[in-house]
Amino acid sequence: MAATIKMVDAINGISVFKPYRLDYVQRSEAITPRQAYLGRTGANLWSVLSNWQSAHVRSEGRFEWVLTEARKAFPGLIATVEFESGFPLIFPPGTLDPDSALPPERAADGLLTGLLHLTAVAGARRGSILAFDEVENQLHPHAIRLLLAAMRQRAEETDLTIIITTHSPVVMNAFRDELDQVFVLDRSIPSNEFPVRVTDLHSEEWLAQAKLGTLYDQLAFGAPPKP
Repeated sequence: MAATIKMVDAINGISVFKPYRLDYVQRSEAITPRQAYLGRTGANLWSVLSNWQSAHVRSEGRFEWVLTEARKAFPGLIATVEFESGFPLIFPPGTLDPDSALPPERAADGLLTGLLHLTAVAGARRGSILAFDEVENQLHPHAIRLLLAAMRQRAEETDLTIIITTHSPVVMNAFRDELDQVFVLDRSIPSNEFPVRVTDLHSEEWLAQAKLGTLYDQLAFGAPPKP
């Protein structure tokens, strides 16, 4: 029975985030702050953030963490998020007038994607497993690097396992010092049907000659099938 409970807890602790439904996130409509965790499509982003903002103690500062990391990743785009009569408004730095704040449909797709990534990580229960497909979508390289750093820090603090898939050299470069955590699917090798550690394809000394993203761009691994 104990083993079954542990297995159920482990399964329930897995969340997979594929491309978000930004069309839902961009809607300007009043929300009710009742939801505590981000859904897999991200459609309930504003409900979650509003809930966390209104319950600072119970949410353990999650709203503040998301906004702090978002300001780092998107300087000049966001200072805070407020909810006027239930409608979300994004305030750029230096903006105090609600009439100058941005409704979701006028916000950059990259900013919304960053908020979604951060909210997903902030809401994860301790010990959970999160997976992000094509984590770099919509994001500027600067934002990618800062968001990955925030996710890494949060994962260490709350014992999270975060799995990401990517085709971005920028993302790969962030793992240059953790080669054992990088797995690749290299279809140019007939027998390589499943992802394997990049260190199983090349030695760490060889991989150290250049950034991972550069080697990937040069088809040193993860190359397309040979004709």
